[in-house]
Amino acid sequence: MIEDGDIDYRTFTYEQLLEAKHNIDSSTHPLNYAHLVAELAARPAPPVPDRRRTQAFRFSQLRGALILVASLVAAFLAFHFEPHSREACDDVEIIRLEPCQRYRMCFVVRYLNSSQERLVETFWYRPFTTTFRGQAALHTWRGRWTGFWHFKFSESCDSERSDSSGK
Repeated sequence: MIEDGDIDYRTFTYEQLLEAKHNIDSSTHPLNYAHLVAELAARPAPPVPDRRRTQAFRFSQLRGALILVASLVAAFLAFHFEPHSREACDDVEIIRLEPCQRYRMCFVVRYLNSSQERLVETFWYRPFTTTFRGQAALHTWRGRWTGFWHFKFSESCDSERSDSSGK
């Protein structure tokens, strides 16, 4: 059994010393209590974190996240609404789907007028189910800012032109 005065508080961390001071009975263990108080007095208290620095760090993280979100929204809007070349429309046959990246559908199409095949990647716009095969109209245009090709499918070139002329 441990006798009063046998505990060596030099090996304790500052937090452990505070916990021991909170739990010790000074009347039952006066020597241990005296050694504990002496050890606490000999050690400097750990620094208290500066709330202003912590809040400034949190604010800078929030500001960075807001800038990132705003940049992504601006990039999407610029890509989606960028000026583009004249839209072309060709009748194509959708042959098959190809493996593609996440959120995209890739169609292999064959132009009906030239029999040339092309891989068409769509991002959010998903015009057909994955099992669709057959004829469709492929609308293409190129963005002037990014240089990326944009694609859109419809049932026919004529129906799309008549819809847009009625707007």
